[in-house]
Amino acid sequence: VGTNTFTATVSGLTVFSANVSSTAGAAASLTKISGGDGQTGGVGVALTNPLVVEARDQFGNVKSGVSVTFTASSGGGSVSPSGAQDTGSNGRVQVTATLGSAVGTHQFTAAATGLTSVVFSATGTLVPANVTMQDSTNTNNQIVAPGISLLTPLKVRVTNAGGVAVPSATVNWAVASGGGSVSAATSLTDASGDAVITATVGSSAGTNTFTAT
Repeated sequence: VGTNTFTATVSGLTVFSANVSSTAGAAASLTKISGGDGQTGGVGVALTNPLVVEARDQFGNVKSGVSVTFTASSGGGSVSPSGAQDTGSNGRVQVTATLGSAVGTHQFTAAATGLTSVVFSATGTLVPANVTMQDSTNTNNQIVAPGISLLTPLKVRVTNAGGVAVPSATVNWAVASGGGSVSAATSLTDASGDAVITATVGSSAGTNTFTAT
């Protein structure tokens, strides 16, 4: 692709020179660029590396202006930007892919008219996880007499970075201040990602603090 110059010379005559420009032919293939396929990430979260494809003609020249559409073909994820995009001068186009809420395999497809589609696969997990307060108006800032169990058990919800609930996660409970106690050192989250514990305040009046990690 580019300008080619051809010359013809005969001794004693004026040199003849011809410039011929060549361009890439029709797009013949889409290819995945390394780094996008086979990633692992948290469900509901954008993958670290973009998904990139490259268009080339039958001679291996990169092809600009090819309309490519990325879609989430399984797993319920999404891509950004959505809709068709044209390949640039380097023959490439890319999107950011976000996994759906399901644990397991997710797939994203890049398609262009007349070309074989390209499929990227990724694995969704529930880690890393975060502990967040759940129903804080009911479980936080309760008031009871010294030495009495809280009327409402403490509750926390464990989610991953995408806000998806993490079931069967171990939550560690502890007394941070006030001399109280908890009914168990650990508890498991349920299908909604919630873990509960019964807490008892200390024998002296004042603030009691409990932690969940």
